Amino acid sequence: MGAPSHLAFLLHMHQPLYVDPQSGCAEMPWVRLHAARAYLDVAHLLDQYPQVALTVNFVPSLLEQLDRLVAGELRDAWLELALQPTWNLAERQQLLTSFFSVHWGRHVETRPRYRELLDKRGRAARSEEVQARARDFTDGELRDLTVLFHLAWLGFAARSDDSHRKTVEALERKGRGYTVDDLHAVIAVGQTACARVLPLYRKLAERGQIELSSSPAFHPIIPLLVDSDVARRSRPEAQLPERFAWPEDARAQIAAGREAHARVFGAPPRGMWPPEGSVSPEALAAYRAEGIAWLATDEGNLWRSLEGIHARGELYRPWRVSVEGGGMDVVFRDRDLSDRIGFSYAFGEAQSAVDDLLGRVRQAGSIAEPVDGGPPLVSIILDGENPWEAYPGSGEPFLRALFTALSRDEGVRSTSVGGYLAAHPGRAPLSRIHSGSWIDSDFHIWIGDPVKNRAWDLLGRARKRFARAVGGAAAGDGSAVGTEQIAQARHH
Repeated sequence: MGAPSHLAFLLHMHQPLYVDPQSGCAEMPWVRLHAARAYLDVAHLLDQYPQVALTVNFVPSLLEQLDRLVAGELRDAWLELALQPTWNLAERQQLLTSFFSVHWGRHVETRPRYRELLDKRGRAARSEEVQARARDFTDGELRDLTVLFHLAWLGFAARSDDSHRKTVEALERKGRGYTVDDLHAVIAVGQTACARVLPLYRKLAERGQIELSSSPAFHPIIPLLVDSDVARRSRPEAQLPERFAWPEDARAQIAAGREAHARVFGAPPRGMWPPEGSVSPEALAAYRAEGIAWLATDEGNLWRSLEGIHARGELYRPWRVSVEGGGMDVVFRDRDLSDRIGFSYAFGEAQSAVDDLLGRVRQAGSIAEPVDGGPPLVSIILDGENPWEAYPGSGEPFLRALFTALSRDEGVRSTSVGGYLAAHPGRAPLSRIHSGSWIDSDFHIWIGDPVKNRAWDLLGRARKRFARAVGGAAAGDGSAVGTEQIAQARHH
């Protein structure tokens, strides 16, 4: 039997900054709701399986909001709406539009009252239909909607908390006829869950079980910040906006991400997941200059980086990419295996899915191209919060079966990306890196159509005005903004 396949999971936990700088309120609730489910659920299970190692990537804009949420400094517009004693017509329409934002098959169809409310609203949810039917809903029906929505967003870890289990079970049994006190009760369960998230991940990292990695502060597409014209490398025909080239902003975002991570977790990250897996030679050089030791991206960028014919087995090893100033360690995700978890396994039996996954991991390892005797490295990288909404039990049966198998399987060994790289110094040399993201190995999602190009043009104008303001401040011409305003502008 050959060396076991080393399986490096990277779970990418990410949310943009939802906070309106004027109101100070988060416009969307996803930090709060994902913390009450996936963020806590994954850590809760990992704590029960100390032999399972992996990498968890936290975007700093998520960390900032989660910290403020736990401290009681941040509320969101959806929560404020739910807590109102009654609602006007526009607010009723908003409730009926937003508070079915769960996986219907797992969380609406399984609750008779929730299903009844959805049927009354209509499943197509066209804005004119919602507007017409909003008047038909009583305050009691809408109160039920707010409670059921928040119950649906509680993950299995929050439900198993000894201090809240009976409360959640009683609310589920009640099913309808909820009160404002019931809403406060379920929100309190979610708030407790949010407060457990970061301390538990810190605990897992401190005992060496997981590696915590990061991303640039506000999840920008770093290659496009460095030079928006890079988009033509993968799509020469692209119609692009006026060139946006601010490499210092790219480095500042990487540095800010590194520093925010260190403040929260006590040490800077060794590696980063580039936003949307976006890479370019210039971007890699910026990461390296800011002290980042490794990056991860999609396999499509590897195939476009290699010269000539390549074998599938070349995916299953780390690479050393030549960039300005030296080199950067890069691992490439197995797209098929990652997408099976993200999109397919939710609709089958948990143990069968795990058996299929690990069988494919072993097969991948068997065709790996060895580097200096290092064992095969299979990288599975996916969103850390989104897939589990579609799984039975918010993913608990699948994750528990997976972690159990990884604790016992002699043919597959779990590892973190950084842990593998530290233990196995061999790297395959890669002379060039393709410029692209994990979506079609290009940047068309973010640039190249009229609307997006207009946004880049507006951003470019704002950036030039900012540069003039900063220049005026440095020159002391009396018309410039102050240091605090500059800092606020950089943040927002």
